[in-house]
Amino acid sequence: DITTFAAAGGGSSIVTPTPPEAPPEKIDPELVAEFEKGSKKEPVIIELKDVEPPKPDDNAQEGKQKKEKLKQAEQKLGKTLGRSGDVKQELDLQIASAVAATVDKKGLAKLAADPSVERVEPDREVKAVLDTSLDEIKAKDVWSSFDRNNQTMTGVGKRVAIIDTGVDYRHGDLGGCLGANCKVIGGYDFVNNDADPLDDHGHGTHVAATAAGKGTLNGVAPDAKILAYKVLNQYGSGSWSNVIAAIGRATDPNNDGNTADHVHVANMR
Repeated sequence: DITTFAAAGGGSSIVTPTPPEAPPEKIDPELVAEFEKGSKKEPVIIELKDVEPPKPDDNAQEGKQKKEKLKQAEQKLGKTLGRSGDVKQELDLQIASAVAATVDKKGLAKLAADPSVERVEPDREVKAVLDTSLDEIKAKDVWSSFDRNNQTMTGVGKRVAIIDTGVDYRHGDLGGCLGANCKVIGGYDFVNNDADPLDDHGHGTHVAATAAGKGTLNGVAPDAKILAYKVLNQYGSGSWSNVIAAIGRATDPNNDGNTADHVHVANMR
């Protein structure tokens, strides 16, 4: 220990430096506890030191280079883990500088020893909650106003990401179709790993209609377009890694590395 003595005015004082804060644990204690209870495998999110998240001013080439670096990191982790883990390479968690995987106890020890790993956290479960929407926001008063481009403030030209159980785009108030010329212009199903984000629960459709439905009942922004990202299953449950991947996709819907096509609003309620 270093102790500094200072004399002033005939007296003396002892100044002891404040010890630095301990760095956070590399392995989340919750994971350690689960394996101590006898768990065989656990889903995890692995934060990496040298993988950069996308930036709003990245051009397509810069975006592609960052994605390639993430893929290289995924492959390296896969080799490190071997039979002790399974890296989910279909999930792009670049926005969080992370990789999703399932590991056993030996795999967790390998990650703890890997200098490229910043932190390992549980890939926790997330659930849909159907809450009451408030009517007090006075959206109709806003619809009669105009923005700086003289557009009515009904969501014209805006894109809204619904990160939830998917969207039933077949409903008339949600356009009745999926595609570039529809209200629901695209999206992705991170639960089933396909391009059809059809809702099989109901919550996401409710949220989408509240945000941008147009027809029998209008949502808050009835002229906005929707991108549907299904991250919760038919029971309303999912994982953090799917949510993170969907947030990343919302910043770059066509996944080309250029974020110019990003959504204007993302809803995860």
